[in-house]
Amino acid sequence: MQISKFGLRPQYDRPRPAPGDPLPPPDQGGLSPAAAKIARIQNLLNGITTRWDERKILDILARCGPQELNEVLCGTDLLQLSNDVDDHWFGPKNKQALYQLLTEERLADLTVEIRARLIHGLQAGDTHRSDERAVRNVLLGTRSGDLTALKLRIDQSEDHRDLHQLMFHDMDHSQYKQQILSHIAKEAGPAQEFKLLSDIDDTFYCNWKDQRFPKGSVYPGVRQYYKEMDAAPAGQPDDLTFVTARPDDRIGAVKRRTKKSLRQKGLGQMVVLAGSVPSLFSNEALAAKKFERMGQLNQLYPEFRLVFTGDSGQGDALCGLKLNQANWPVYSATLIHDVVQSSPEERQRYREQRVYFFDTYVGAALEAQSLGLMSRDAARRVGQAAASDFGHTAFVDEAQRSARLAELQADLDRLNQDWPPDQH
Repeated sequence: MQISKFGLRPQYDRPRPAPGDPLPPPDQGGLSPAAAKIARIQNLLNGITTRWDERKILDILARCGPQELNEVLCGTDLLQLSNDVDDHWFGPKNKQALYQLLTEERLADLTVEIRARLIHGLQAGDTHRSDERAVRNVLLGTRSGDLTALKLRIDQSEDHRDLHQLMFHDMDHSQYKQQILSHIAKEAGPAQEFKLLSDIDDTFYCNWKDQRFPKGSVYPGVRQYYKEMDAAPAGQPDDLTFVTARPDDRIGAVKRRTKKSLRQKGLGQMVVLAGSVPSLFSNEALAAKKFERMGQLNQLYPEFRLVFTGDSGQGDALCGLKLNQANWPVYSATLIHDVVQSSPEERQRYREQRVYFFDTYVGAALEAQSLGLMSRDAARRVGQAAASDFGHTAFVDEAQRSARLAELQADLDRLNQDWPPDQH
């Protein structure tokens, strides 16, 4: 029997080559050297992978130059590689040798893209101590701007396995976790870029308490608002993070379904941080859970300033108060989509604590502009998108449509005040 990442499986060894025998040259069939090595590795991984096959794979990787190593790893299924190369009970520790080769000896040769793909392969399934040690080695061996790029690339996973999942769910070894978080804090530069955090229901689309719009409709201008905030002031692209009350689960089913739903509504790359069942019982519990998630995100991305957009239907405004009271250097503001028609007095009370209410996403853009979070040109693009989106919203009756149009027009009028005329 042989130990694999997922437990025990039978091992049937092929005949062992005689000591000192050279590896037979592969039939490249017109392939480039890197492509030939990829094909040979894949052939060795297919079917039953013996300890001698594992040794051949290690030899192939060890003999690659820096550029070729990246090409070979880019074309190799790294999840299958980490699963099929094993430490044997009575025999060579080939997995240990593989991890040492890639995450220590040759780590400096690996690009950020390959490091992210390697971590994703290590993170899949059950993460054992050796997997966590290898992840630690990769992260500790990456510094400064490359570390930021690596973290963002890890977050671009199509499934639920993102950086938050890795550090606060999959990483069980407390010492490794603390070493990584300390390294992230040490390598973080001054917080200049923005990371936009957003709720989903009644913030991105109408789905909970909001009775003003047709259920399921995406709010006019919100997609352009996300795009402009994601790019401000010089922003890292594709770092939109949703912090939702939807309960999390160990296998990531909620996150995967949520991502699929958001993509169907016109969004691209995003991270989803889910909540918990107990947090659904009150606005205070919901605010506390979201605040906890944001605190964890702050540990992972201390080089980013945080801006939160939520709604007044649940605990998002309370979460904004918690963020303001926490006095994090990276916290900028909370913007709240007012779906329950809060009084002017309540709005002002929150405003004094950096929680800003708005009626439309043109209003949100105006608030962002006043806070220095968005340029005037960006705010105008949000206004243009909101006007266009509004025309495609299927309102249930004319009274509903007229009321929302009046709100939108009021914010568009504010946007156009003192706007310099076109020079064309």
